[in-house]
Amino acid sequence: MVKGDSIVAFASSSELGSDYGWQGSTGNVPASYLAGLLAGLKAKKNGIANGVLDVGRHRPTKGSRVTAALKGLVDAGVKIPYGEEILPGEDRLSGKHVADYAKKLATADEANYRKRFSQYLRRGIEPGNIPSHFEEVKQKILAKYPQ
Repeated sequence: MVKGDSIVAFASSSELGSDYGWQGSTGNVPASYLAGLLAGLKAKKNGIANGVLDVGRHRPTKGSRVTAALKGLVDAGVKIPYGEEILPGEDRLSGKHVADYAKKLATADEANYRKRFSQYLRRGIEPGNIPSHFEEVKQKILAKYPQ
């Protein structure tokens, strides 16, 4: 009997909010990194030490959500071949670029700021605080899966 692939570890960005208190967007670079980190830690817990990045039809462009997830997997300790030049910078991973833009927009055009960041504000987080919130959630994930 031929068997197909089996899923050993899985994480999604929606899990970040329900289990770890993530209040930011679930479709951005910081959330992708955190989901990758979580998936990688789960994989390591289940005995997976190596992997291959299969992005399907997605093009792994520099700084993208796909490469942010890759960085999370690698930071979790999963060995995956990749080139450093493809990974997002720490400012993008932590959401500092979002916070900087939000702060600039808030002083220049408050109405536009409230419109663009309405989801963040509705969830109770100031966009300027994303980097510290990112670090808080990252530490919760790491605490649940100590290495």
